[in-house]
Amino acid sequence: MELLSTGLKVVEQLGLSMPADFSTDSAIRAQLWHLRKGIIPAVGETRPQGTNALLEDIVVPVPALARTCMELIRLFDKYNYCNCMIFGHAKDGNVSPTTSAIPGPWTASVPSPRRGL
Repeated sequence: MELLSTGLKVVEQLGLSMPADFSTDSAIRAQLWHLRKGIIPAVGETRPQGTNALLEDIVVPVPALARTCMELIRLFDKYNYCNCMIFGHAKDGNVSPTTSAIPGPWTASVPSPRRGL
């Protein structure tokens, strides 16, 4: 119960668009895993024809995870990568940055919704 309480305190500070929730209900967890497994194909479908989706796995010490994600966001912005996301297994220090577009003049003029983070 202490772990759940700690997790909820951390999540409250993230500024999420919706409240986060944790569940031990196997049906809810199955639905969430189904959703999670569809993330990569969904991002891949947004890429322009003739380009590739890029997915990497990065493992860092858990205390460095937030800083790592913020730095990835900064790099996405710096090199004009759009349609990016970061997901992974936070408890293991694993993140998987994913992008569906290559940088170039056609993305450079698109303002990043992450500016100011």
